[in-house]
Amino acid sequence: MKRRGLVLFSVILAAMVAVTWVAASSFTTSAQKAADAEAPPPSNLTAVITRDQLRTTVPVNCTVGYGSTFTVQAPAAEDRSQYTKIAVTSHEDIGQGSLLAEVNGKPLFAMVGGFELYRDLRAEDRGPDARQLNDSLIALGFQGPRAPADRDLIDGHTFEALGRLYKQFGYEPIGEKDTIPASSFLYLEHPGTVVGEPRSTGPVSRGPIATLSPDGARLECTGSGGQLTPEASVGQRVTVPSLGTTEYAVTGVKDNQASQQTGRPDQQGISSKDQRTPAPNSGQHSVADSAEGPGRTGASRPTDSGAGGGLAGDSGGEGAGAERAVLVDLGADLDRIQGVVSGQLILEESRPRQLVVPSSGLWTKDGQTRVTVVQGQETHDVPVRVLFSADGRNAVEPLDGEQNRGHMDEGTTIRVGIDRGGDK
Repeated sequence: MKRRGLVLFSVILAAMVAVTWVAASSFTTSAQKAADAEAPPPSNLTAVITRDQLRTTVPVNCTVGYGSTFTVQAPAAEDRSQYTKIAVTSHEDIGQGSLLAEVNGKPLFAMVGGFELYRDLRAEDRGPDARQLNDSLIALGFQGPRAPADRDLIDGHTFEALGRLYKQFGYEPIGEKDTIPASSFLYLEHPGTVVGEPRSTGPVSRGPIATLSPDGARLECTGSGGQLTPEASVGQRVTVPSLGTTEYAVTGVKDNQASQQTGRPDQQGISSKDQRTPAPNSGQHSVADSAEGPGRTGASRPTDSGAGGGLAGDSGGEGAGAERAVLVDLGADLDRIQGVVSGQLILEESRPRQLVVPSSGLWTKDGQTRVTVVQGQETHDVPVRVLFSADGRNAVEPLDGEQNRGHMDEGTTIRVGIDRGGDK
């Protein structure tokens, strides 16, 4: 009996101890509650210095365009004349000695000069037209330089040179006793590139052979909203993500509000750092423009290229109606452009591999911009010069002093803020 009472007492005592421990462990004093509610010590928010090249860019929309255009048509002939062959293709360069077409089975060659041949030529003929034809054949390399007194003379050298031109395209040469038909030569003021698709065979009266551009095809880019930034200029570069990472040079800035062209391909409103590259088969010398310019039947005739370039009357696509556009040479990549493509116009850029920090890492004291470098538990304030800023990032360099330079390099940790825990 006594033993049973001792066991019961032990059980009751153990239960009381357990209850007391649980109650004590769940009880928190006011001091403990205040300590638990206190924010942790402030800590640094950091970032790492990188090396990069910063750029200021604006988005652009681009299409294939042309600075100016003109049409080419066979010289006037009988009403029933037919184009029996069209020899040019889209994007082809047309210049001195290019074969344009066949009219009634006979070749029609492009030449570069100031006026059309105004008569058929025969041996011993002299005149400015004879001189221009000889100059064209000299430019093509089909005859050598001539004495000044003979440059305006049709002679055996002229027929020999013409024979080389005809044979080059598989035609029977003209004999010295034959007439050189003016209708076989179409004189252009400028070499050019075929814009769009040329016409098909059929009546000459149905329309010109093709539309050409003396500027060649280029990418024409304007602002994404139709307005190009006034900061756009020659020498900047454009990237087109769909073509990769290549940067293409801006070679011209075109003002689409320029006056309409009348009489010659319009060059107004286009600024450029380079001259247009002539067609590969054009000569090294061209005859100076004459007062008798194209404008009569058979001459190359200017057309309004529209804001977006292309054939006369085309809407010009996305760029139509835009006030300004930049012209960009893409080279062989131009054939990869379909419709409207997006790009970025690079306005300015820093030098390559500059030290770059986020804007949140810059602060000012005593009139100096500073960066706080974090090294373990220590910090160092380094005065810096901001060289370039773009999109919240800044190219900087430490101000003079070996100590400052030693604290900053690629991979250095800097403070961009302070985390104060619960503080607002």
